[in-house]
Amino acid sequence: MVSIHCIAYNQEKYIRDTLDGFVMQKTDFPFVAVVHDDASTDNTASIIREYAEKYPDIIKPIFETENQYRKPGGPLQKIMLQAINATGAKYVAYCEGDDYWTDPLKLQKQVDFLESHPDYSFVCCNADYYIQKYETLRECQYKKKGTFGIEYLIYRNCIETCTVMTSVKYLNSFQLEFPSNEFNLSFGDYQLWLYLSTKGKCMRLSDTMAIYRLNSGGVSNLTDNVKKIKWMRSIITVIDYFSTNYKIEEEAKKRSYFTFFRHWAFFAATVKDITVYERAIKFYAENGYFWTKIFLKCARHIQHPKKFWAFINAHNRIKPVITKSYDPA
Repeated sequence: MVSIHCIAYNQEKYIRDTLDGFVMQKTDFPFVAVVHDDASTDNTASIIREYAEKYPDIIKPIFETENQYRKPGGPLQKIMLQAINATGAKYVAYCEGDDYWTDPLKLQKQVDFLESHPDYSFVCCNADYYIQKYETLRECQYKKKGTFGIEYLIYRNCIETCTVMTSVKYLNSFQLEFPSNEFNLSFGDYQLWLYLSTKGKCMRLSDTMAIYRLNSGGVSNLTDNVKKIKWMRSIITVIDYFSTNYKIEEEAKKRSYFTFFRHWAFFAATVKDITVYERAIKFYAENGYFWTKIFLKCARHIQHPKKFWAFINAHNRIKPVITKSYDPA
C-alpha cells in the first residue's frame, strides 16, 4: 500500500531517529521503506544495514558505491522511482535521512485521507523544527490547515518534505515531465509540490507528526554565494516554468514574483547578478511600484545597517548596465 522514500548521505547522527520513525508506524496495511544510502563516507550505511537485518519486512536498503546525487541526468531520481515501483505501492511517503516522524499513526492517517478523498493529489501535515546548531525545538512556522492549491504554493513553499504523501502514479507522471534535473535546480521538492498541485487539491492536516531538522545545509544558512546564486536562480526558474505552462490566476503569479523579488533583490544586487536584479526592477516598474518600495521591501530582510548600505552601493554600481527604460531610479 505505501512505500517510504528515504535518501541518506553522511547522516550517522540522525538516521536512527529516521528509521525508528518508520518501524514504529502502526497501520492496517503493509508498508516498506526504501532507504537509499548515496555512498556515505561515515557510518550511515552500517546503521541502515543494522535496521534492515532487524526489520527485514520494512527496511529495504539500497547501497551505492558511487554518489548518484552529483551525477548529471538525475540518476538518483530514476533509481528511487524504479525501486518504489518495484514494491507495488499505491502511495509514497517522504522522509529524508535527517528528519523523522513522531506520530506512529502518520501513515495510517494520511492513507485514510487519500483513500476517502480521491480528488486530492497529496496530503501533508505540520512539522516542528529542530534547530541543530542550538539544539532547540521550534513549533511549526506555518499553521495553515485545510485545502490549498497552486495559487498558494506558487508564492509560498510551506511544505516540509517529511510530511508529504502522494500517489505513486503522480510520481511516475512527474518523472515523464521532468526526466532529469534539466533546469539545473538546487532542489527538487518545490518543483514536485507544484506539479502535484496541478493534479488535484492539496490537504494540510492539522496534526503535527514530524520533525524537520534545520542544519547547515539549508539555504538560510548558506555562506557560499555561489550556492546561494544557484538556489536563487532555481526558484525563479521553477516559478517561470509553472507560470508559463500551467493555468494560474494572474494575481497569484504577480504575488509569487513580488515575494521572490522582495526576498532576493538585495542579494542579486550585492552579487551583481544583473539578470535577476534587472527583472526585479522591470517587475516593480511594470506593476506600478515606485523604486523606493523596492528599498523598503528589501530593508525588511536587512537587519544590519552596513548590509543595507551595501545594497545601495551595489545598486549604484550595476545601475549603468541596466536597461534604462525599466530603471525608475
